Amino acid sequence: MVSAVLVGAAAVIVLTALGGAGSGRARPPLEMLRGPHTQVEAAVAPMAKTIAARVERLRGLRFDHPPRVVVMGERRLAGVGRRLARTALRRDRQHPGRLEARRRLERASIEVDQLAGLLPPASAFGPDTRTTGLDRIGGAFDYPRDRIIIVPTLIQNRLQLKYTLAHELTHALENQHFNLHLAQLTAPSEAAEVHRAVIEGTATFVQDLYRHRYLHDNVPVGRRIDAMRSVLGAQQTPYAISAQAIFDYVEGGLFVRHLYREAGDFRMVNRALRDPPRRSDQILHPRSWPGGERQGQRVRLGVAPLLRAHWRRVGGGVAGEERALAILLAGTFGTQADTGASGWRGGRFTVWRPRSGQGSCEGDCPQGDAGVIAFRWRHRDDATQFAVGVPAYMTLGLLAENLVPGRVWKLSDGYAALGSATDASALAFAPRPRLARGLADRAAAFAAREKP
Repeated sequence: MVSAVLVGAAAVIVLTALGGAGSGRARPPLEMLRGPHTQVEAAVAPMAKTIAARVERLRGLRFDHPPRVVVMGERRLAGVGRRLARTALRRDRQHPGRLEARRRLERASIEVDQLAGLLPPASAFGPDTRTTGLDRIGGAFDYPRDRIIIVPTLIQNRLQLKYTLAHELTHALENQHFNLHLAQLTAPSEAAEVHRAVIEGTATFVQDLYRHRYLHDNVPVGRRIDAMRSVLGAQQTPYAISAQAIFDYVEGGLFVRHLYREAGDFRMVNRALRDPPRRSDQILHPRSWPGGERQGQRVRLGVAPLLRAHWRRVGGGVAGEERALAILLAGTFGTQADTGASGWRGGRFTVWRPRSGQGSCEGDCPQGDAGVIAFRWRHRDDATQFAVGVPAYMTLGLLAENLVPGRVWKLSDGYAALGSATDASALAFAPRPRLARGLADRAAAFAAREKP
């Protein structure tokens, strides 16, 4: 069973149960969730009132006004998502330049994940064609109308209903106190992804704290959150979607748990909600926040001279530690992936597409996109550890054939190469092996830390 904050162009998916993903369509066993929606809402209202009071006590905050709890079917919920998407689009169109930059970044992010084998080719650009999970949502916080939505057909028992309400009430309560800027959570930037992880992580932590304190759940909260990792990884969704969900709910939840344990209360959590981290490595390594630099080091790729003649740039952006970790986890186990991705100090990705109508390339026109991802590391050993994990990602994750040991691989629809420098690494995906290798080597050299 799934819950969500409905924001802008898509739903931010939150798995609130450790069992099931809402794939069934059976009539719910709960008598209180059967019947006309007005009747169900009246039956749920007293429970929601009790849970709201308990969430207030857990968070040390008070509702200005408790949100309504409404019931709707999956089709109507999807309609709410489309309405929010249209509203967001109208707002973005007031700033054409900003909208175009956002679209280029989102398009490039999707395409680099496709080239890296983390998303299938069918994951098209645009809110009407991308997978949002709206078909599996059991609960949502509709922030423009300050209401909590329950989808009865996806709530399987009374326990799920209670902690779903606890999760969504946490979103509503915190939005009243901290103005969470929920409309910005779907921005295709690392800062937005990290902010979302703090918000979803807080609601997940409170949800499991509620289970432990009020629902007689004897599993420690930290273990309960970490157990979601395997459940989310087993979902029948593209790998990049599962990785995003793990970052939001597991890593975000463990980040919030760390802050709570360090302070002994929610003071540090409240600070993170007011002024969130901006880098994914701060979520993955909670002891690094607060303090230190707010941004990673700026990384240049320098690949334009290799592509300029017959290619056009789609876009690019920051490649954080979470992206490095997702790549390695696609082919290796958690401990090795964690080691290979740690030590991140900066990163960048870019995607290029062949120009159309190339009358002058004389039969040597490029076929297929090219993508580059580069990371700068803190130490020389970090680049080595990343390189150790790449072959497993290529052979097990992408089922690639190794052409040059540890350097170049043949994919089903192109080639991939690993470039390494003293304290930098780069992966390149291209339609030809020589181009992939050249892009990887050049990007690694440019990403490396400049020497005095």
